[in-house]
Amino acid sequence: MVWTEAHDELLCREIIAENPFAYKKSSPQRGQAWQNIAIILSTIKEPHFKVDKRAVRDTYNLLASKLRRKLKEEEKASGIVVK
Repeated sequence: MVWTEAHDELLCREIIAENPFAYKKSSPQRGQAWQNIAIILSTIKEPHFKVDKRAVRDTYNLLASKLRRKLKEEEKASGIVVK
C-alpha cells in the first residue's frame, strides 16, 4: 500500500484517539490497541486502507523517526533550540 499525507493524517488521528502508548510495551493490551487502529482504518472508504496492526505500527515508527530526524536537522542548522 502507498501511504499518502491523507493516510498519515488519519493514522495519527486514530493513534491519538486509541492511545496505544498508555499500555506497557509488548503487552496484549497494547497489541489490541494497534489491532483496533488497523480495524478502524480498514473500514474507512476514502482514502482506502488495507492494513494490519504491524503495518500501522511500522508506519507510525517511520513517521516518528522522520520527524525526529527533521527536528534534529533544524536544530543543527539554526543553532537555536527549536520547540
